[in-house]
Amino acid sequence: MPTQTFQLIGQIGSGGSLSVARLRFRYGGGYEQSVLVGHSSGDESVSLVFNALSDRTAQNLVDAEDSVTRTPLEYAIAFFTRRMVDGAAFNVTTTRGDTLLVYLDEETISYDYISKSVFKGGLRFRQART
Repeated sequence: MPTQTFQLIGQIGSGGSLSVARLRFRYGGGYEQSVLVGHSSGDESVSLVFNALSDRTAQNLVDAEDSVTRTPLEYAIAFFTRRMVDGAAFNVTTTRGDTLLVYLDEETISYDYISKSVFKGGLRFRQART
């Protein structure tokens, strides 16, 4: 199966972080050694916030995995559920416009009602290094 791409783009409130891991060995007397562990370019985490996921049919999109037409909220839930089951890495577009290969970083998708047909939600991803 080809690598899937998450079709929704984050909105205001989205962001990310870049972290580098380092082991430190403190020997006392001000003497210290350290070594970089993990990928030399660091690991990126991405948080995408969706301020207006609608259940209105005008914003429907076709799910590339099963060709079913879904509202943005239904799509996000279906995509999340599939990735929790198969654990596969997938592509996501960050708010900087970069495409990253990522995994889901949480076991929960949450959303809040803003009005009758509009929801706010978010997902968190961590970069997959191959």
